[in-house]
Amino acid sequence: MDRIFLSGYVIWFFIFSVIGWIFETVYCSIKDGFYQNRGFLYGPVCPIYGLGALLAIIIADVVYCHGYYDRFSAWQIFVIGYVFSAILEYSAHYLLEKKFHATWWDYSDMPLNLHGRICVPASTLFGLSYMGIFKFVYPMVLGMRNGLAPQIQEAVAMICVVILAVDTTLTVTTLKSFEQEMVSMDEVVNTNMIALTKLLKEKRSGEDINVTEGVEKTRAQMAADMARRIAANMSSFRVSALNRIKKYSYPKFLNIRIETLRKEIMARNPFLNGRKKQHEGQDKKKED
Repeated sequence: MDRIFLSGYVIWFFIFSVIGWIFETVYCSIKDGFYQNRGFLYGPVCPIYGLGALLAIIIADVVYCHGYYDRFSAWQIFVIGYVFSAILEYSAHYLLEKKFHATWWDYSDMPLNLHGRICVPASTLFGLSYMGIFKFVYPMVLGMRNGLAPQIQEAVAMICVVILAVDTTLTVTTLKSFEQEMVSMDEVVNTNMIALTKLLKEKRSGEDINVTEGVEKTRAQMAADMARRIAANMSSFRVSALNRIKKYSYPKFLNIRIETLRKEIMARNPFLNGRKKQHEGQDKKKED
């Protein structure tokens, strides 16, 4: 029985991760007027949705086994979903930001938000989703356990685990290698700047040469040249990973390098460049 429960949890986690990705992608694409591939991973999955739904199913299992399933009112289910989803979303946002110095969603422009990680409208939607899971999805969960052979459940669960493991490994490896590359790029720029500063100081005559201004201009030019070379050799996997990130929280100079690189990527990709221009046009209209 334990193996059946575990296999079922994995399957429902995967199913709701896919549903979450579809919802996020459709909603954000319609809202912004162009296609967006949402989520942390490469594949069509948003694990935070799967985790939230899985938590709801586990809670339903607990209350069902203790005979309290029919005693929960709609508002009680809503409150449970609201609180648990808010805690989950805030924690996931915080951990991802600490691990990768990046954020994949940002509620800063939403009303009643907390540090841009959660907001009342989103948590309300998740609370309503919990009501749907309790009342409509959970009976389907029970039906699957009773109607699907344990061997089939275990096989499907194993396939889901392999897919998620491969996707997670590929995504994390790409993000960490990108971070290392940006750090190396910054080190190269800074090393060259030390030599340049020394040369400029030696050649400086009165006020003919502004050392600080010359160094900063050269630093920016060198970073742009390196970003251009990196962008030219960047795989579609890396471009896709960067495009899904909302913003970075790296140190100042490293952030500047990344933004320079993103501009180079957009300039080389007509589709992304068109999206950028569309954004700029929308922002200008808002300012007017």
